[in-house]
Amino acid sequence: MKRFLICYLFTITTFLYAQQTIGKNEVLFIKGSISDKIAAVKNASEKEVSVLSISAVDFALNNFEKLGNDRELSALAFAGVLAFPAQISDTSVVKKLTSLFSLFSDVNTRVAVVNKLVQLYEVNSDTTIISFLSEYLSQSMMAKEPVSDIHKAVVVGLGSIGNGSAMKTLYEAYVGQYWPTLNDDIGQAIENLADKSIPEIIDIISQSNTDNLQALFSIIVNSSSIGDSLKSEIAENILSELLYLVGKENKITDKILNLEFDCVSVISAHKWTRAASFVISFFAQVKELYTANQIDESKMITAIQSLSTLSSTEAAKALTAYLNQLNETCEKGTVPSTAVVEAVIQALGALGNKVAFDDLLYVTYLPYPEHIIVAARNALTILKW
Repeated sequence: MKRFLICYLFTITTFLYAQQTIGKNEVLFIKGSISDKIAAVKNASEKEVSVLSISAVDFALNNFEKLGNDRELSALAFAGVLAFPAQISDTSVVKKLTSLFSLFSDVNTRVAVVNKLVQLYEVNSDTTIISFLSEYLSQSMMAKEPVSDIHKAVVVGLGSIGNGSAMKTLYEAYVGQYWPTLNDDIGQAIENLADKSIPEIIDIISQSNTDNLQALFSIIVNSSSIGDSLKSEIAENILSELLYLVGKENKITDKILNLEFDCVSVISAHKWTRAASFVISFFAQVKELYTANQIDESKMITAIQSLSTLSSTEAAKALTAYLNQLNETCEKGTVPSTAVVEAVIQALGALGNKVAFDDLLYVTYLPYPEHIIVAARNALTILKW
């Protein structure tokens, strides 16, 4: 009897001690129904939450095959995901969450998983998270799934943690107009990732048509968070691609020409001298169109002025060669557009390259209007020697 009492007391003491050690919510989770488990996770203390959140997810995963998208099981999974501490960096947790996302169709659970994965990435920088979210978007596009809160959560999440590869997926969604109501969110995500996606953006440009180039240009240039140098670099690459397309097709459309002007405007505004060769090629293209009366003089003047912002000897040579053509026309008795001539003279003065000296001087001997001659003299005085 004495031995029995000792064993009984030992058992009771051990049981009570265990209850005190694991906590009342852990006990409730172990012993209770699914509803009890949900309540236990919701009410978990700071000490209990790590264990119970993982236990909830494990329970949902282990019983999905039998219960499927049961409402209570989904609610338990949802509660477990919400309770996950963001500080957990174990890679097995990421696998559990991605499995949960793949199995359960409940929107609340899937959105919670996406948000938690983004939080976990900020702790452990696990790139499989980015790959998983990007792949989900790609598969959704292929399946032509209707827009949902899940897609929005993934787009916003990738905009926060994504890389160049994710940016390409987002761009595909944007230009493909898979979910028009998410255009603003997708555009913002692309903006957020632009600085760390330059190689991917350049690759996109080389494979895009005019409409897609316009879309990319609009996102980048209209952004208040993207720096001038990146805007200029993107404008340079788009201009280069447009010039290539025009040369390849041997024709130019109004859409292409307008986008070229937009690119040159960005390059000119930020004095992006690195793109001088492309702007000179653009100038030659515009000059040919103007000579053929296919564009008005205002566009020609804009092209001329764009060269004046680029401190390039080649730009000065291109403008000087054009002034020479204008002088030859005037010498033969036909005075060219004085607005165009004056724009060339002012541009050469702004560049200040002495390569223009002879042709500027020649202007003063030709039958131009007096204000043109005065402009040429003024330009001559500011050339750099």
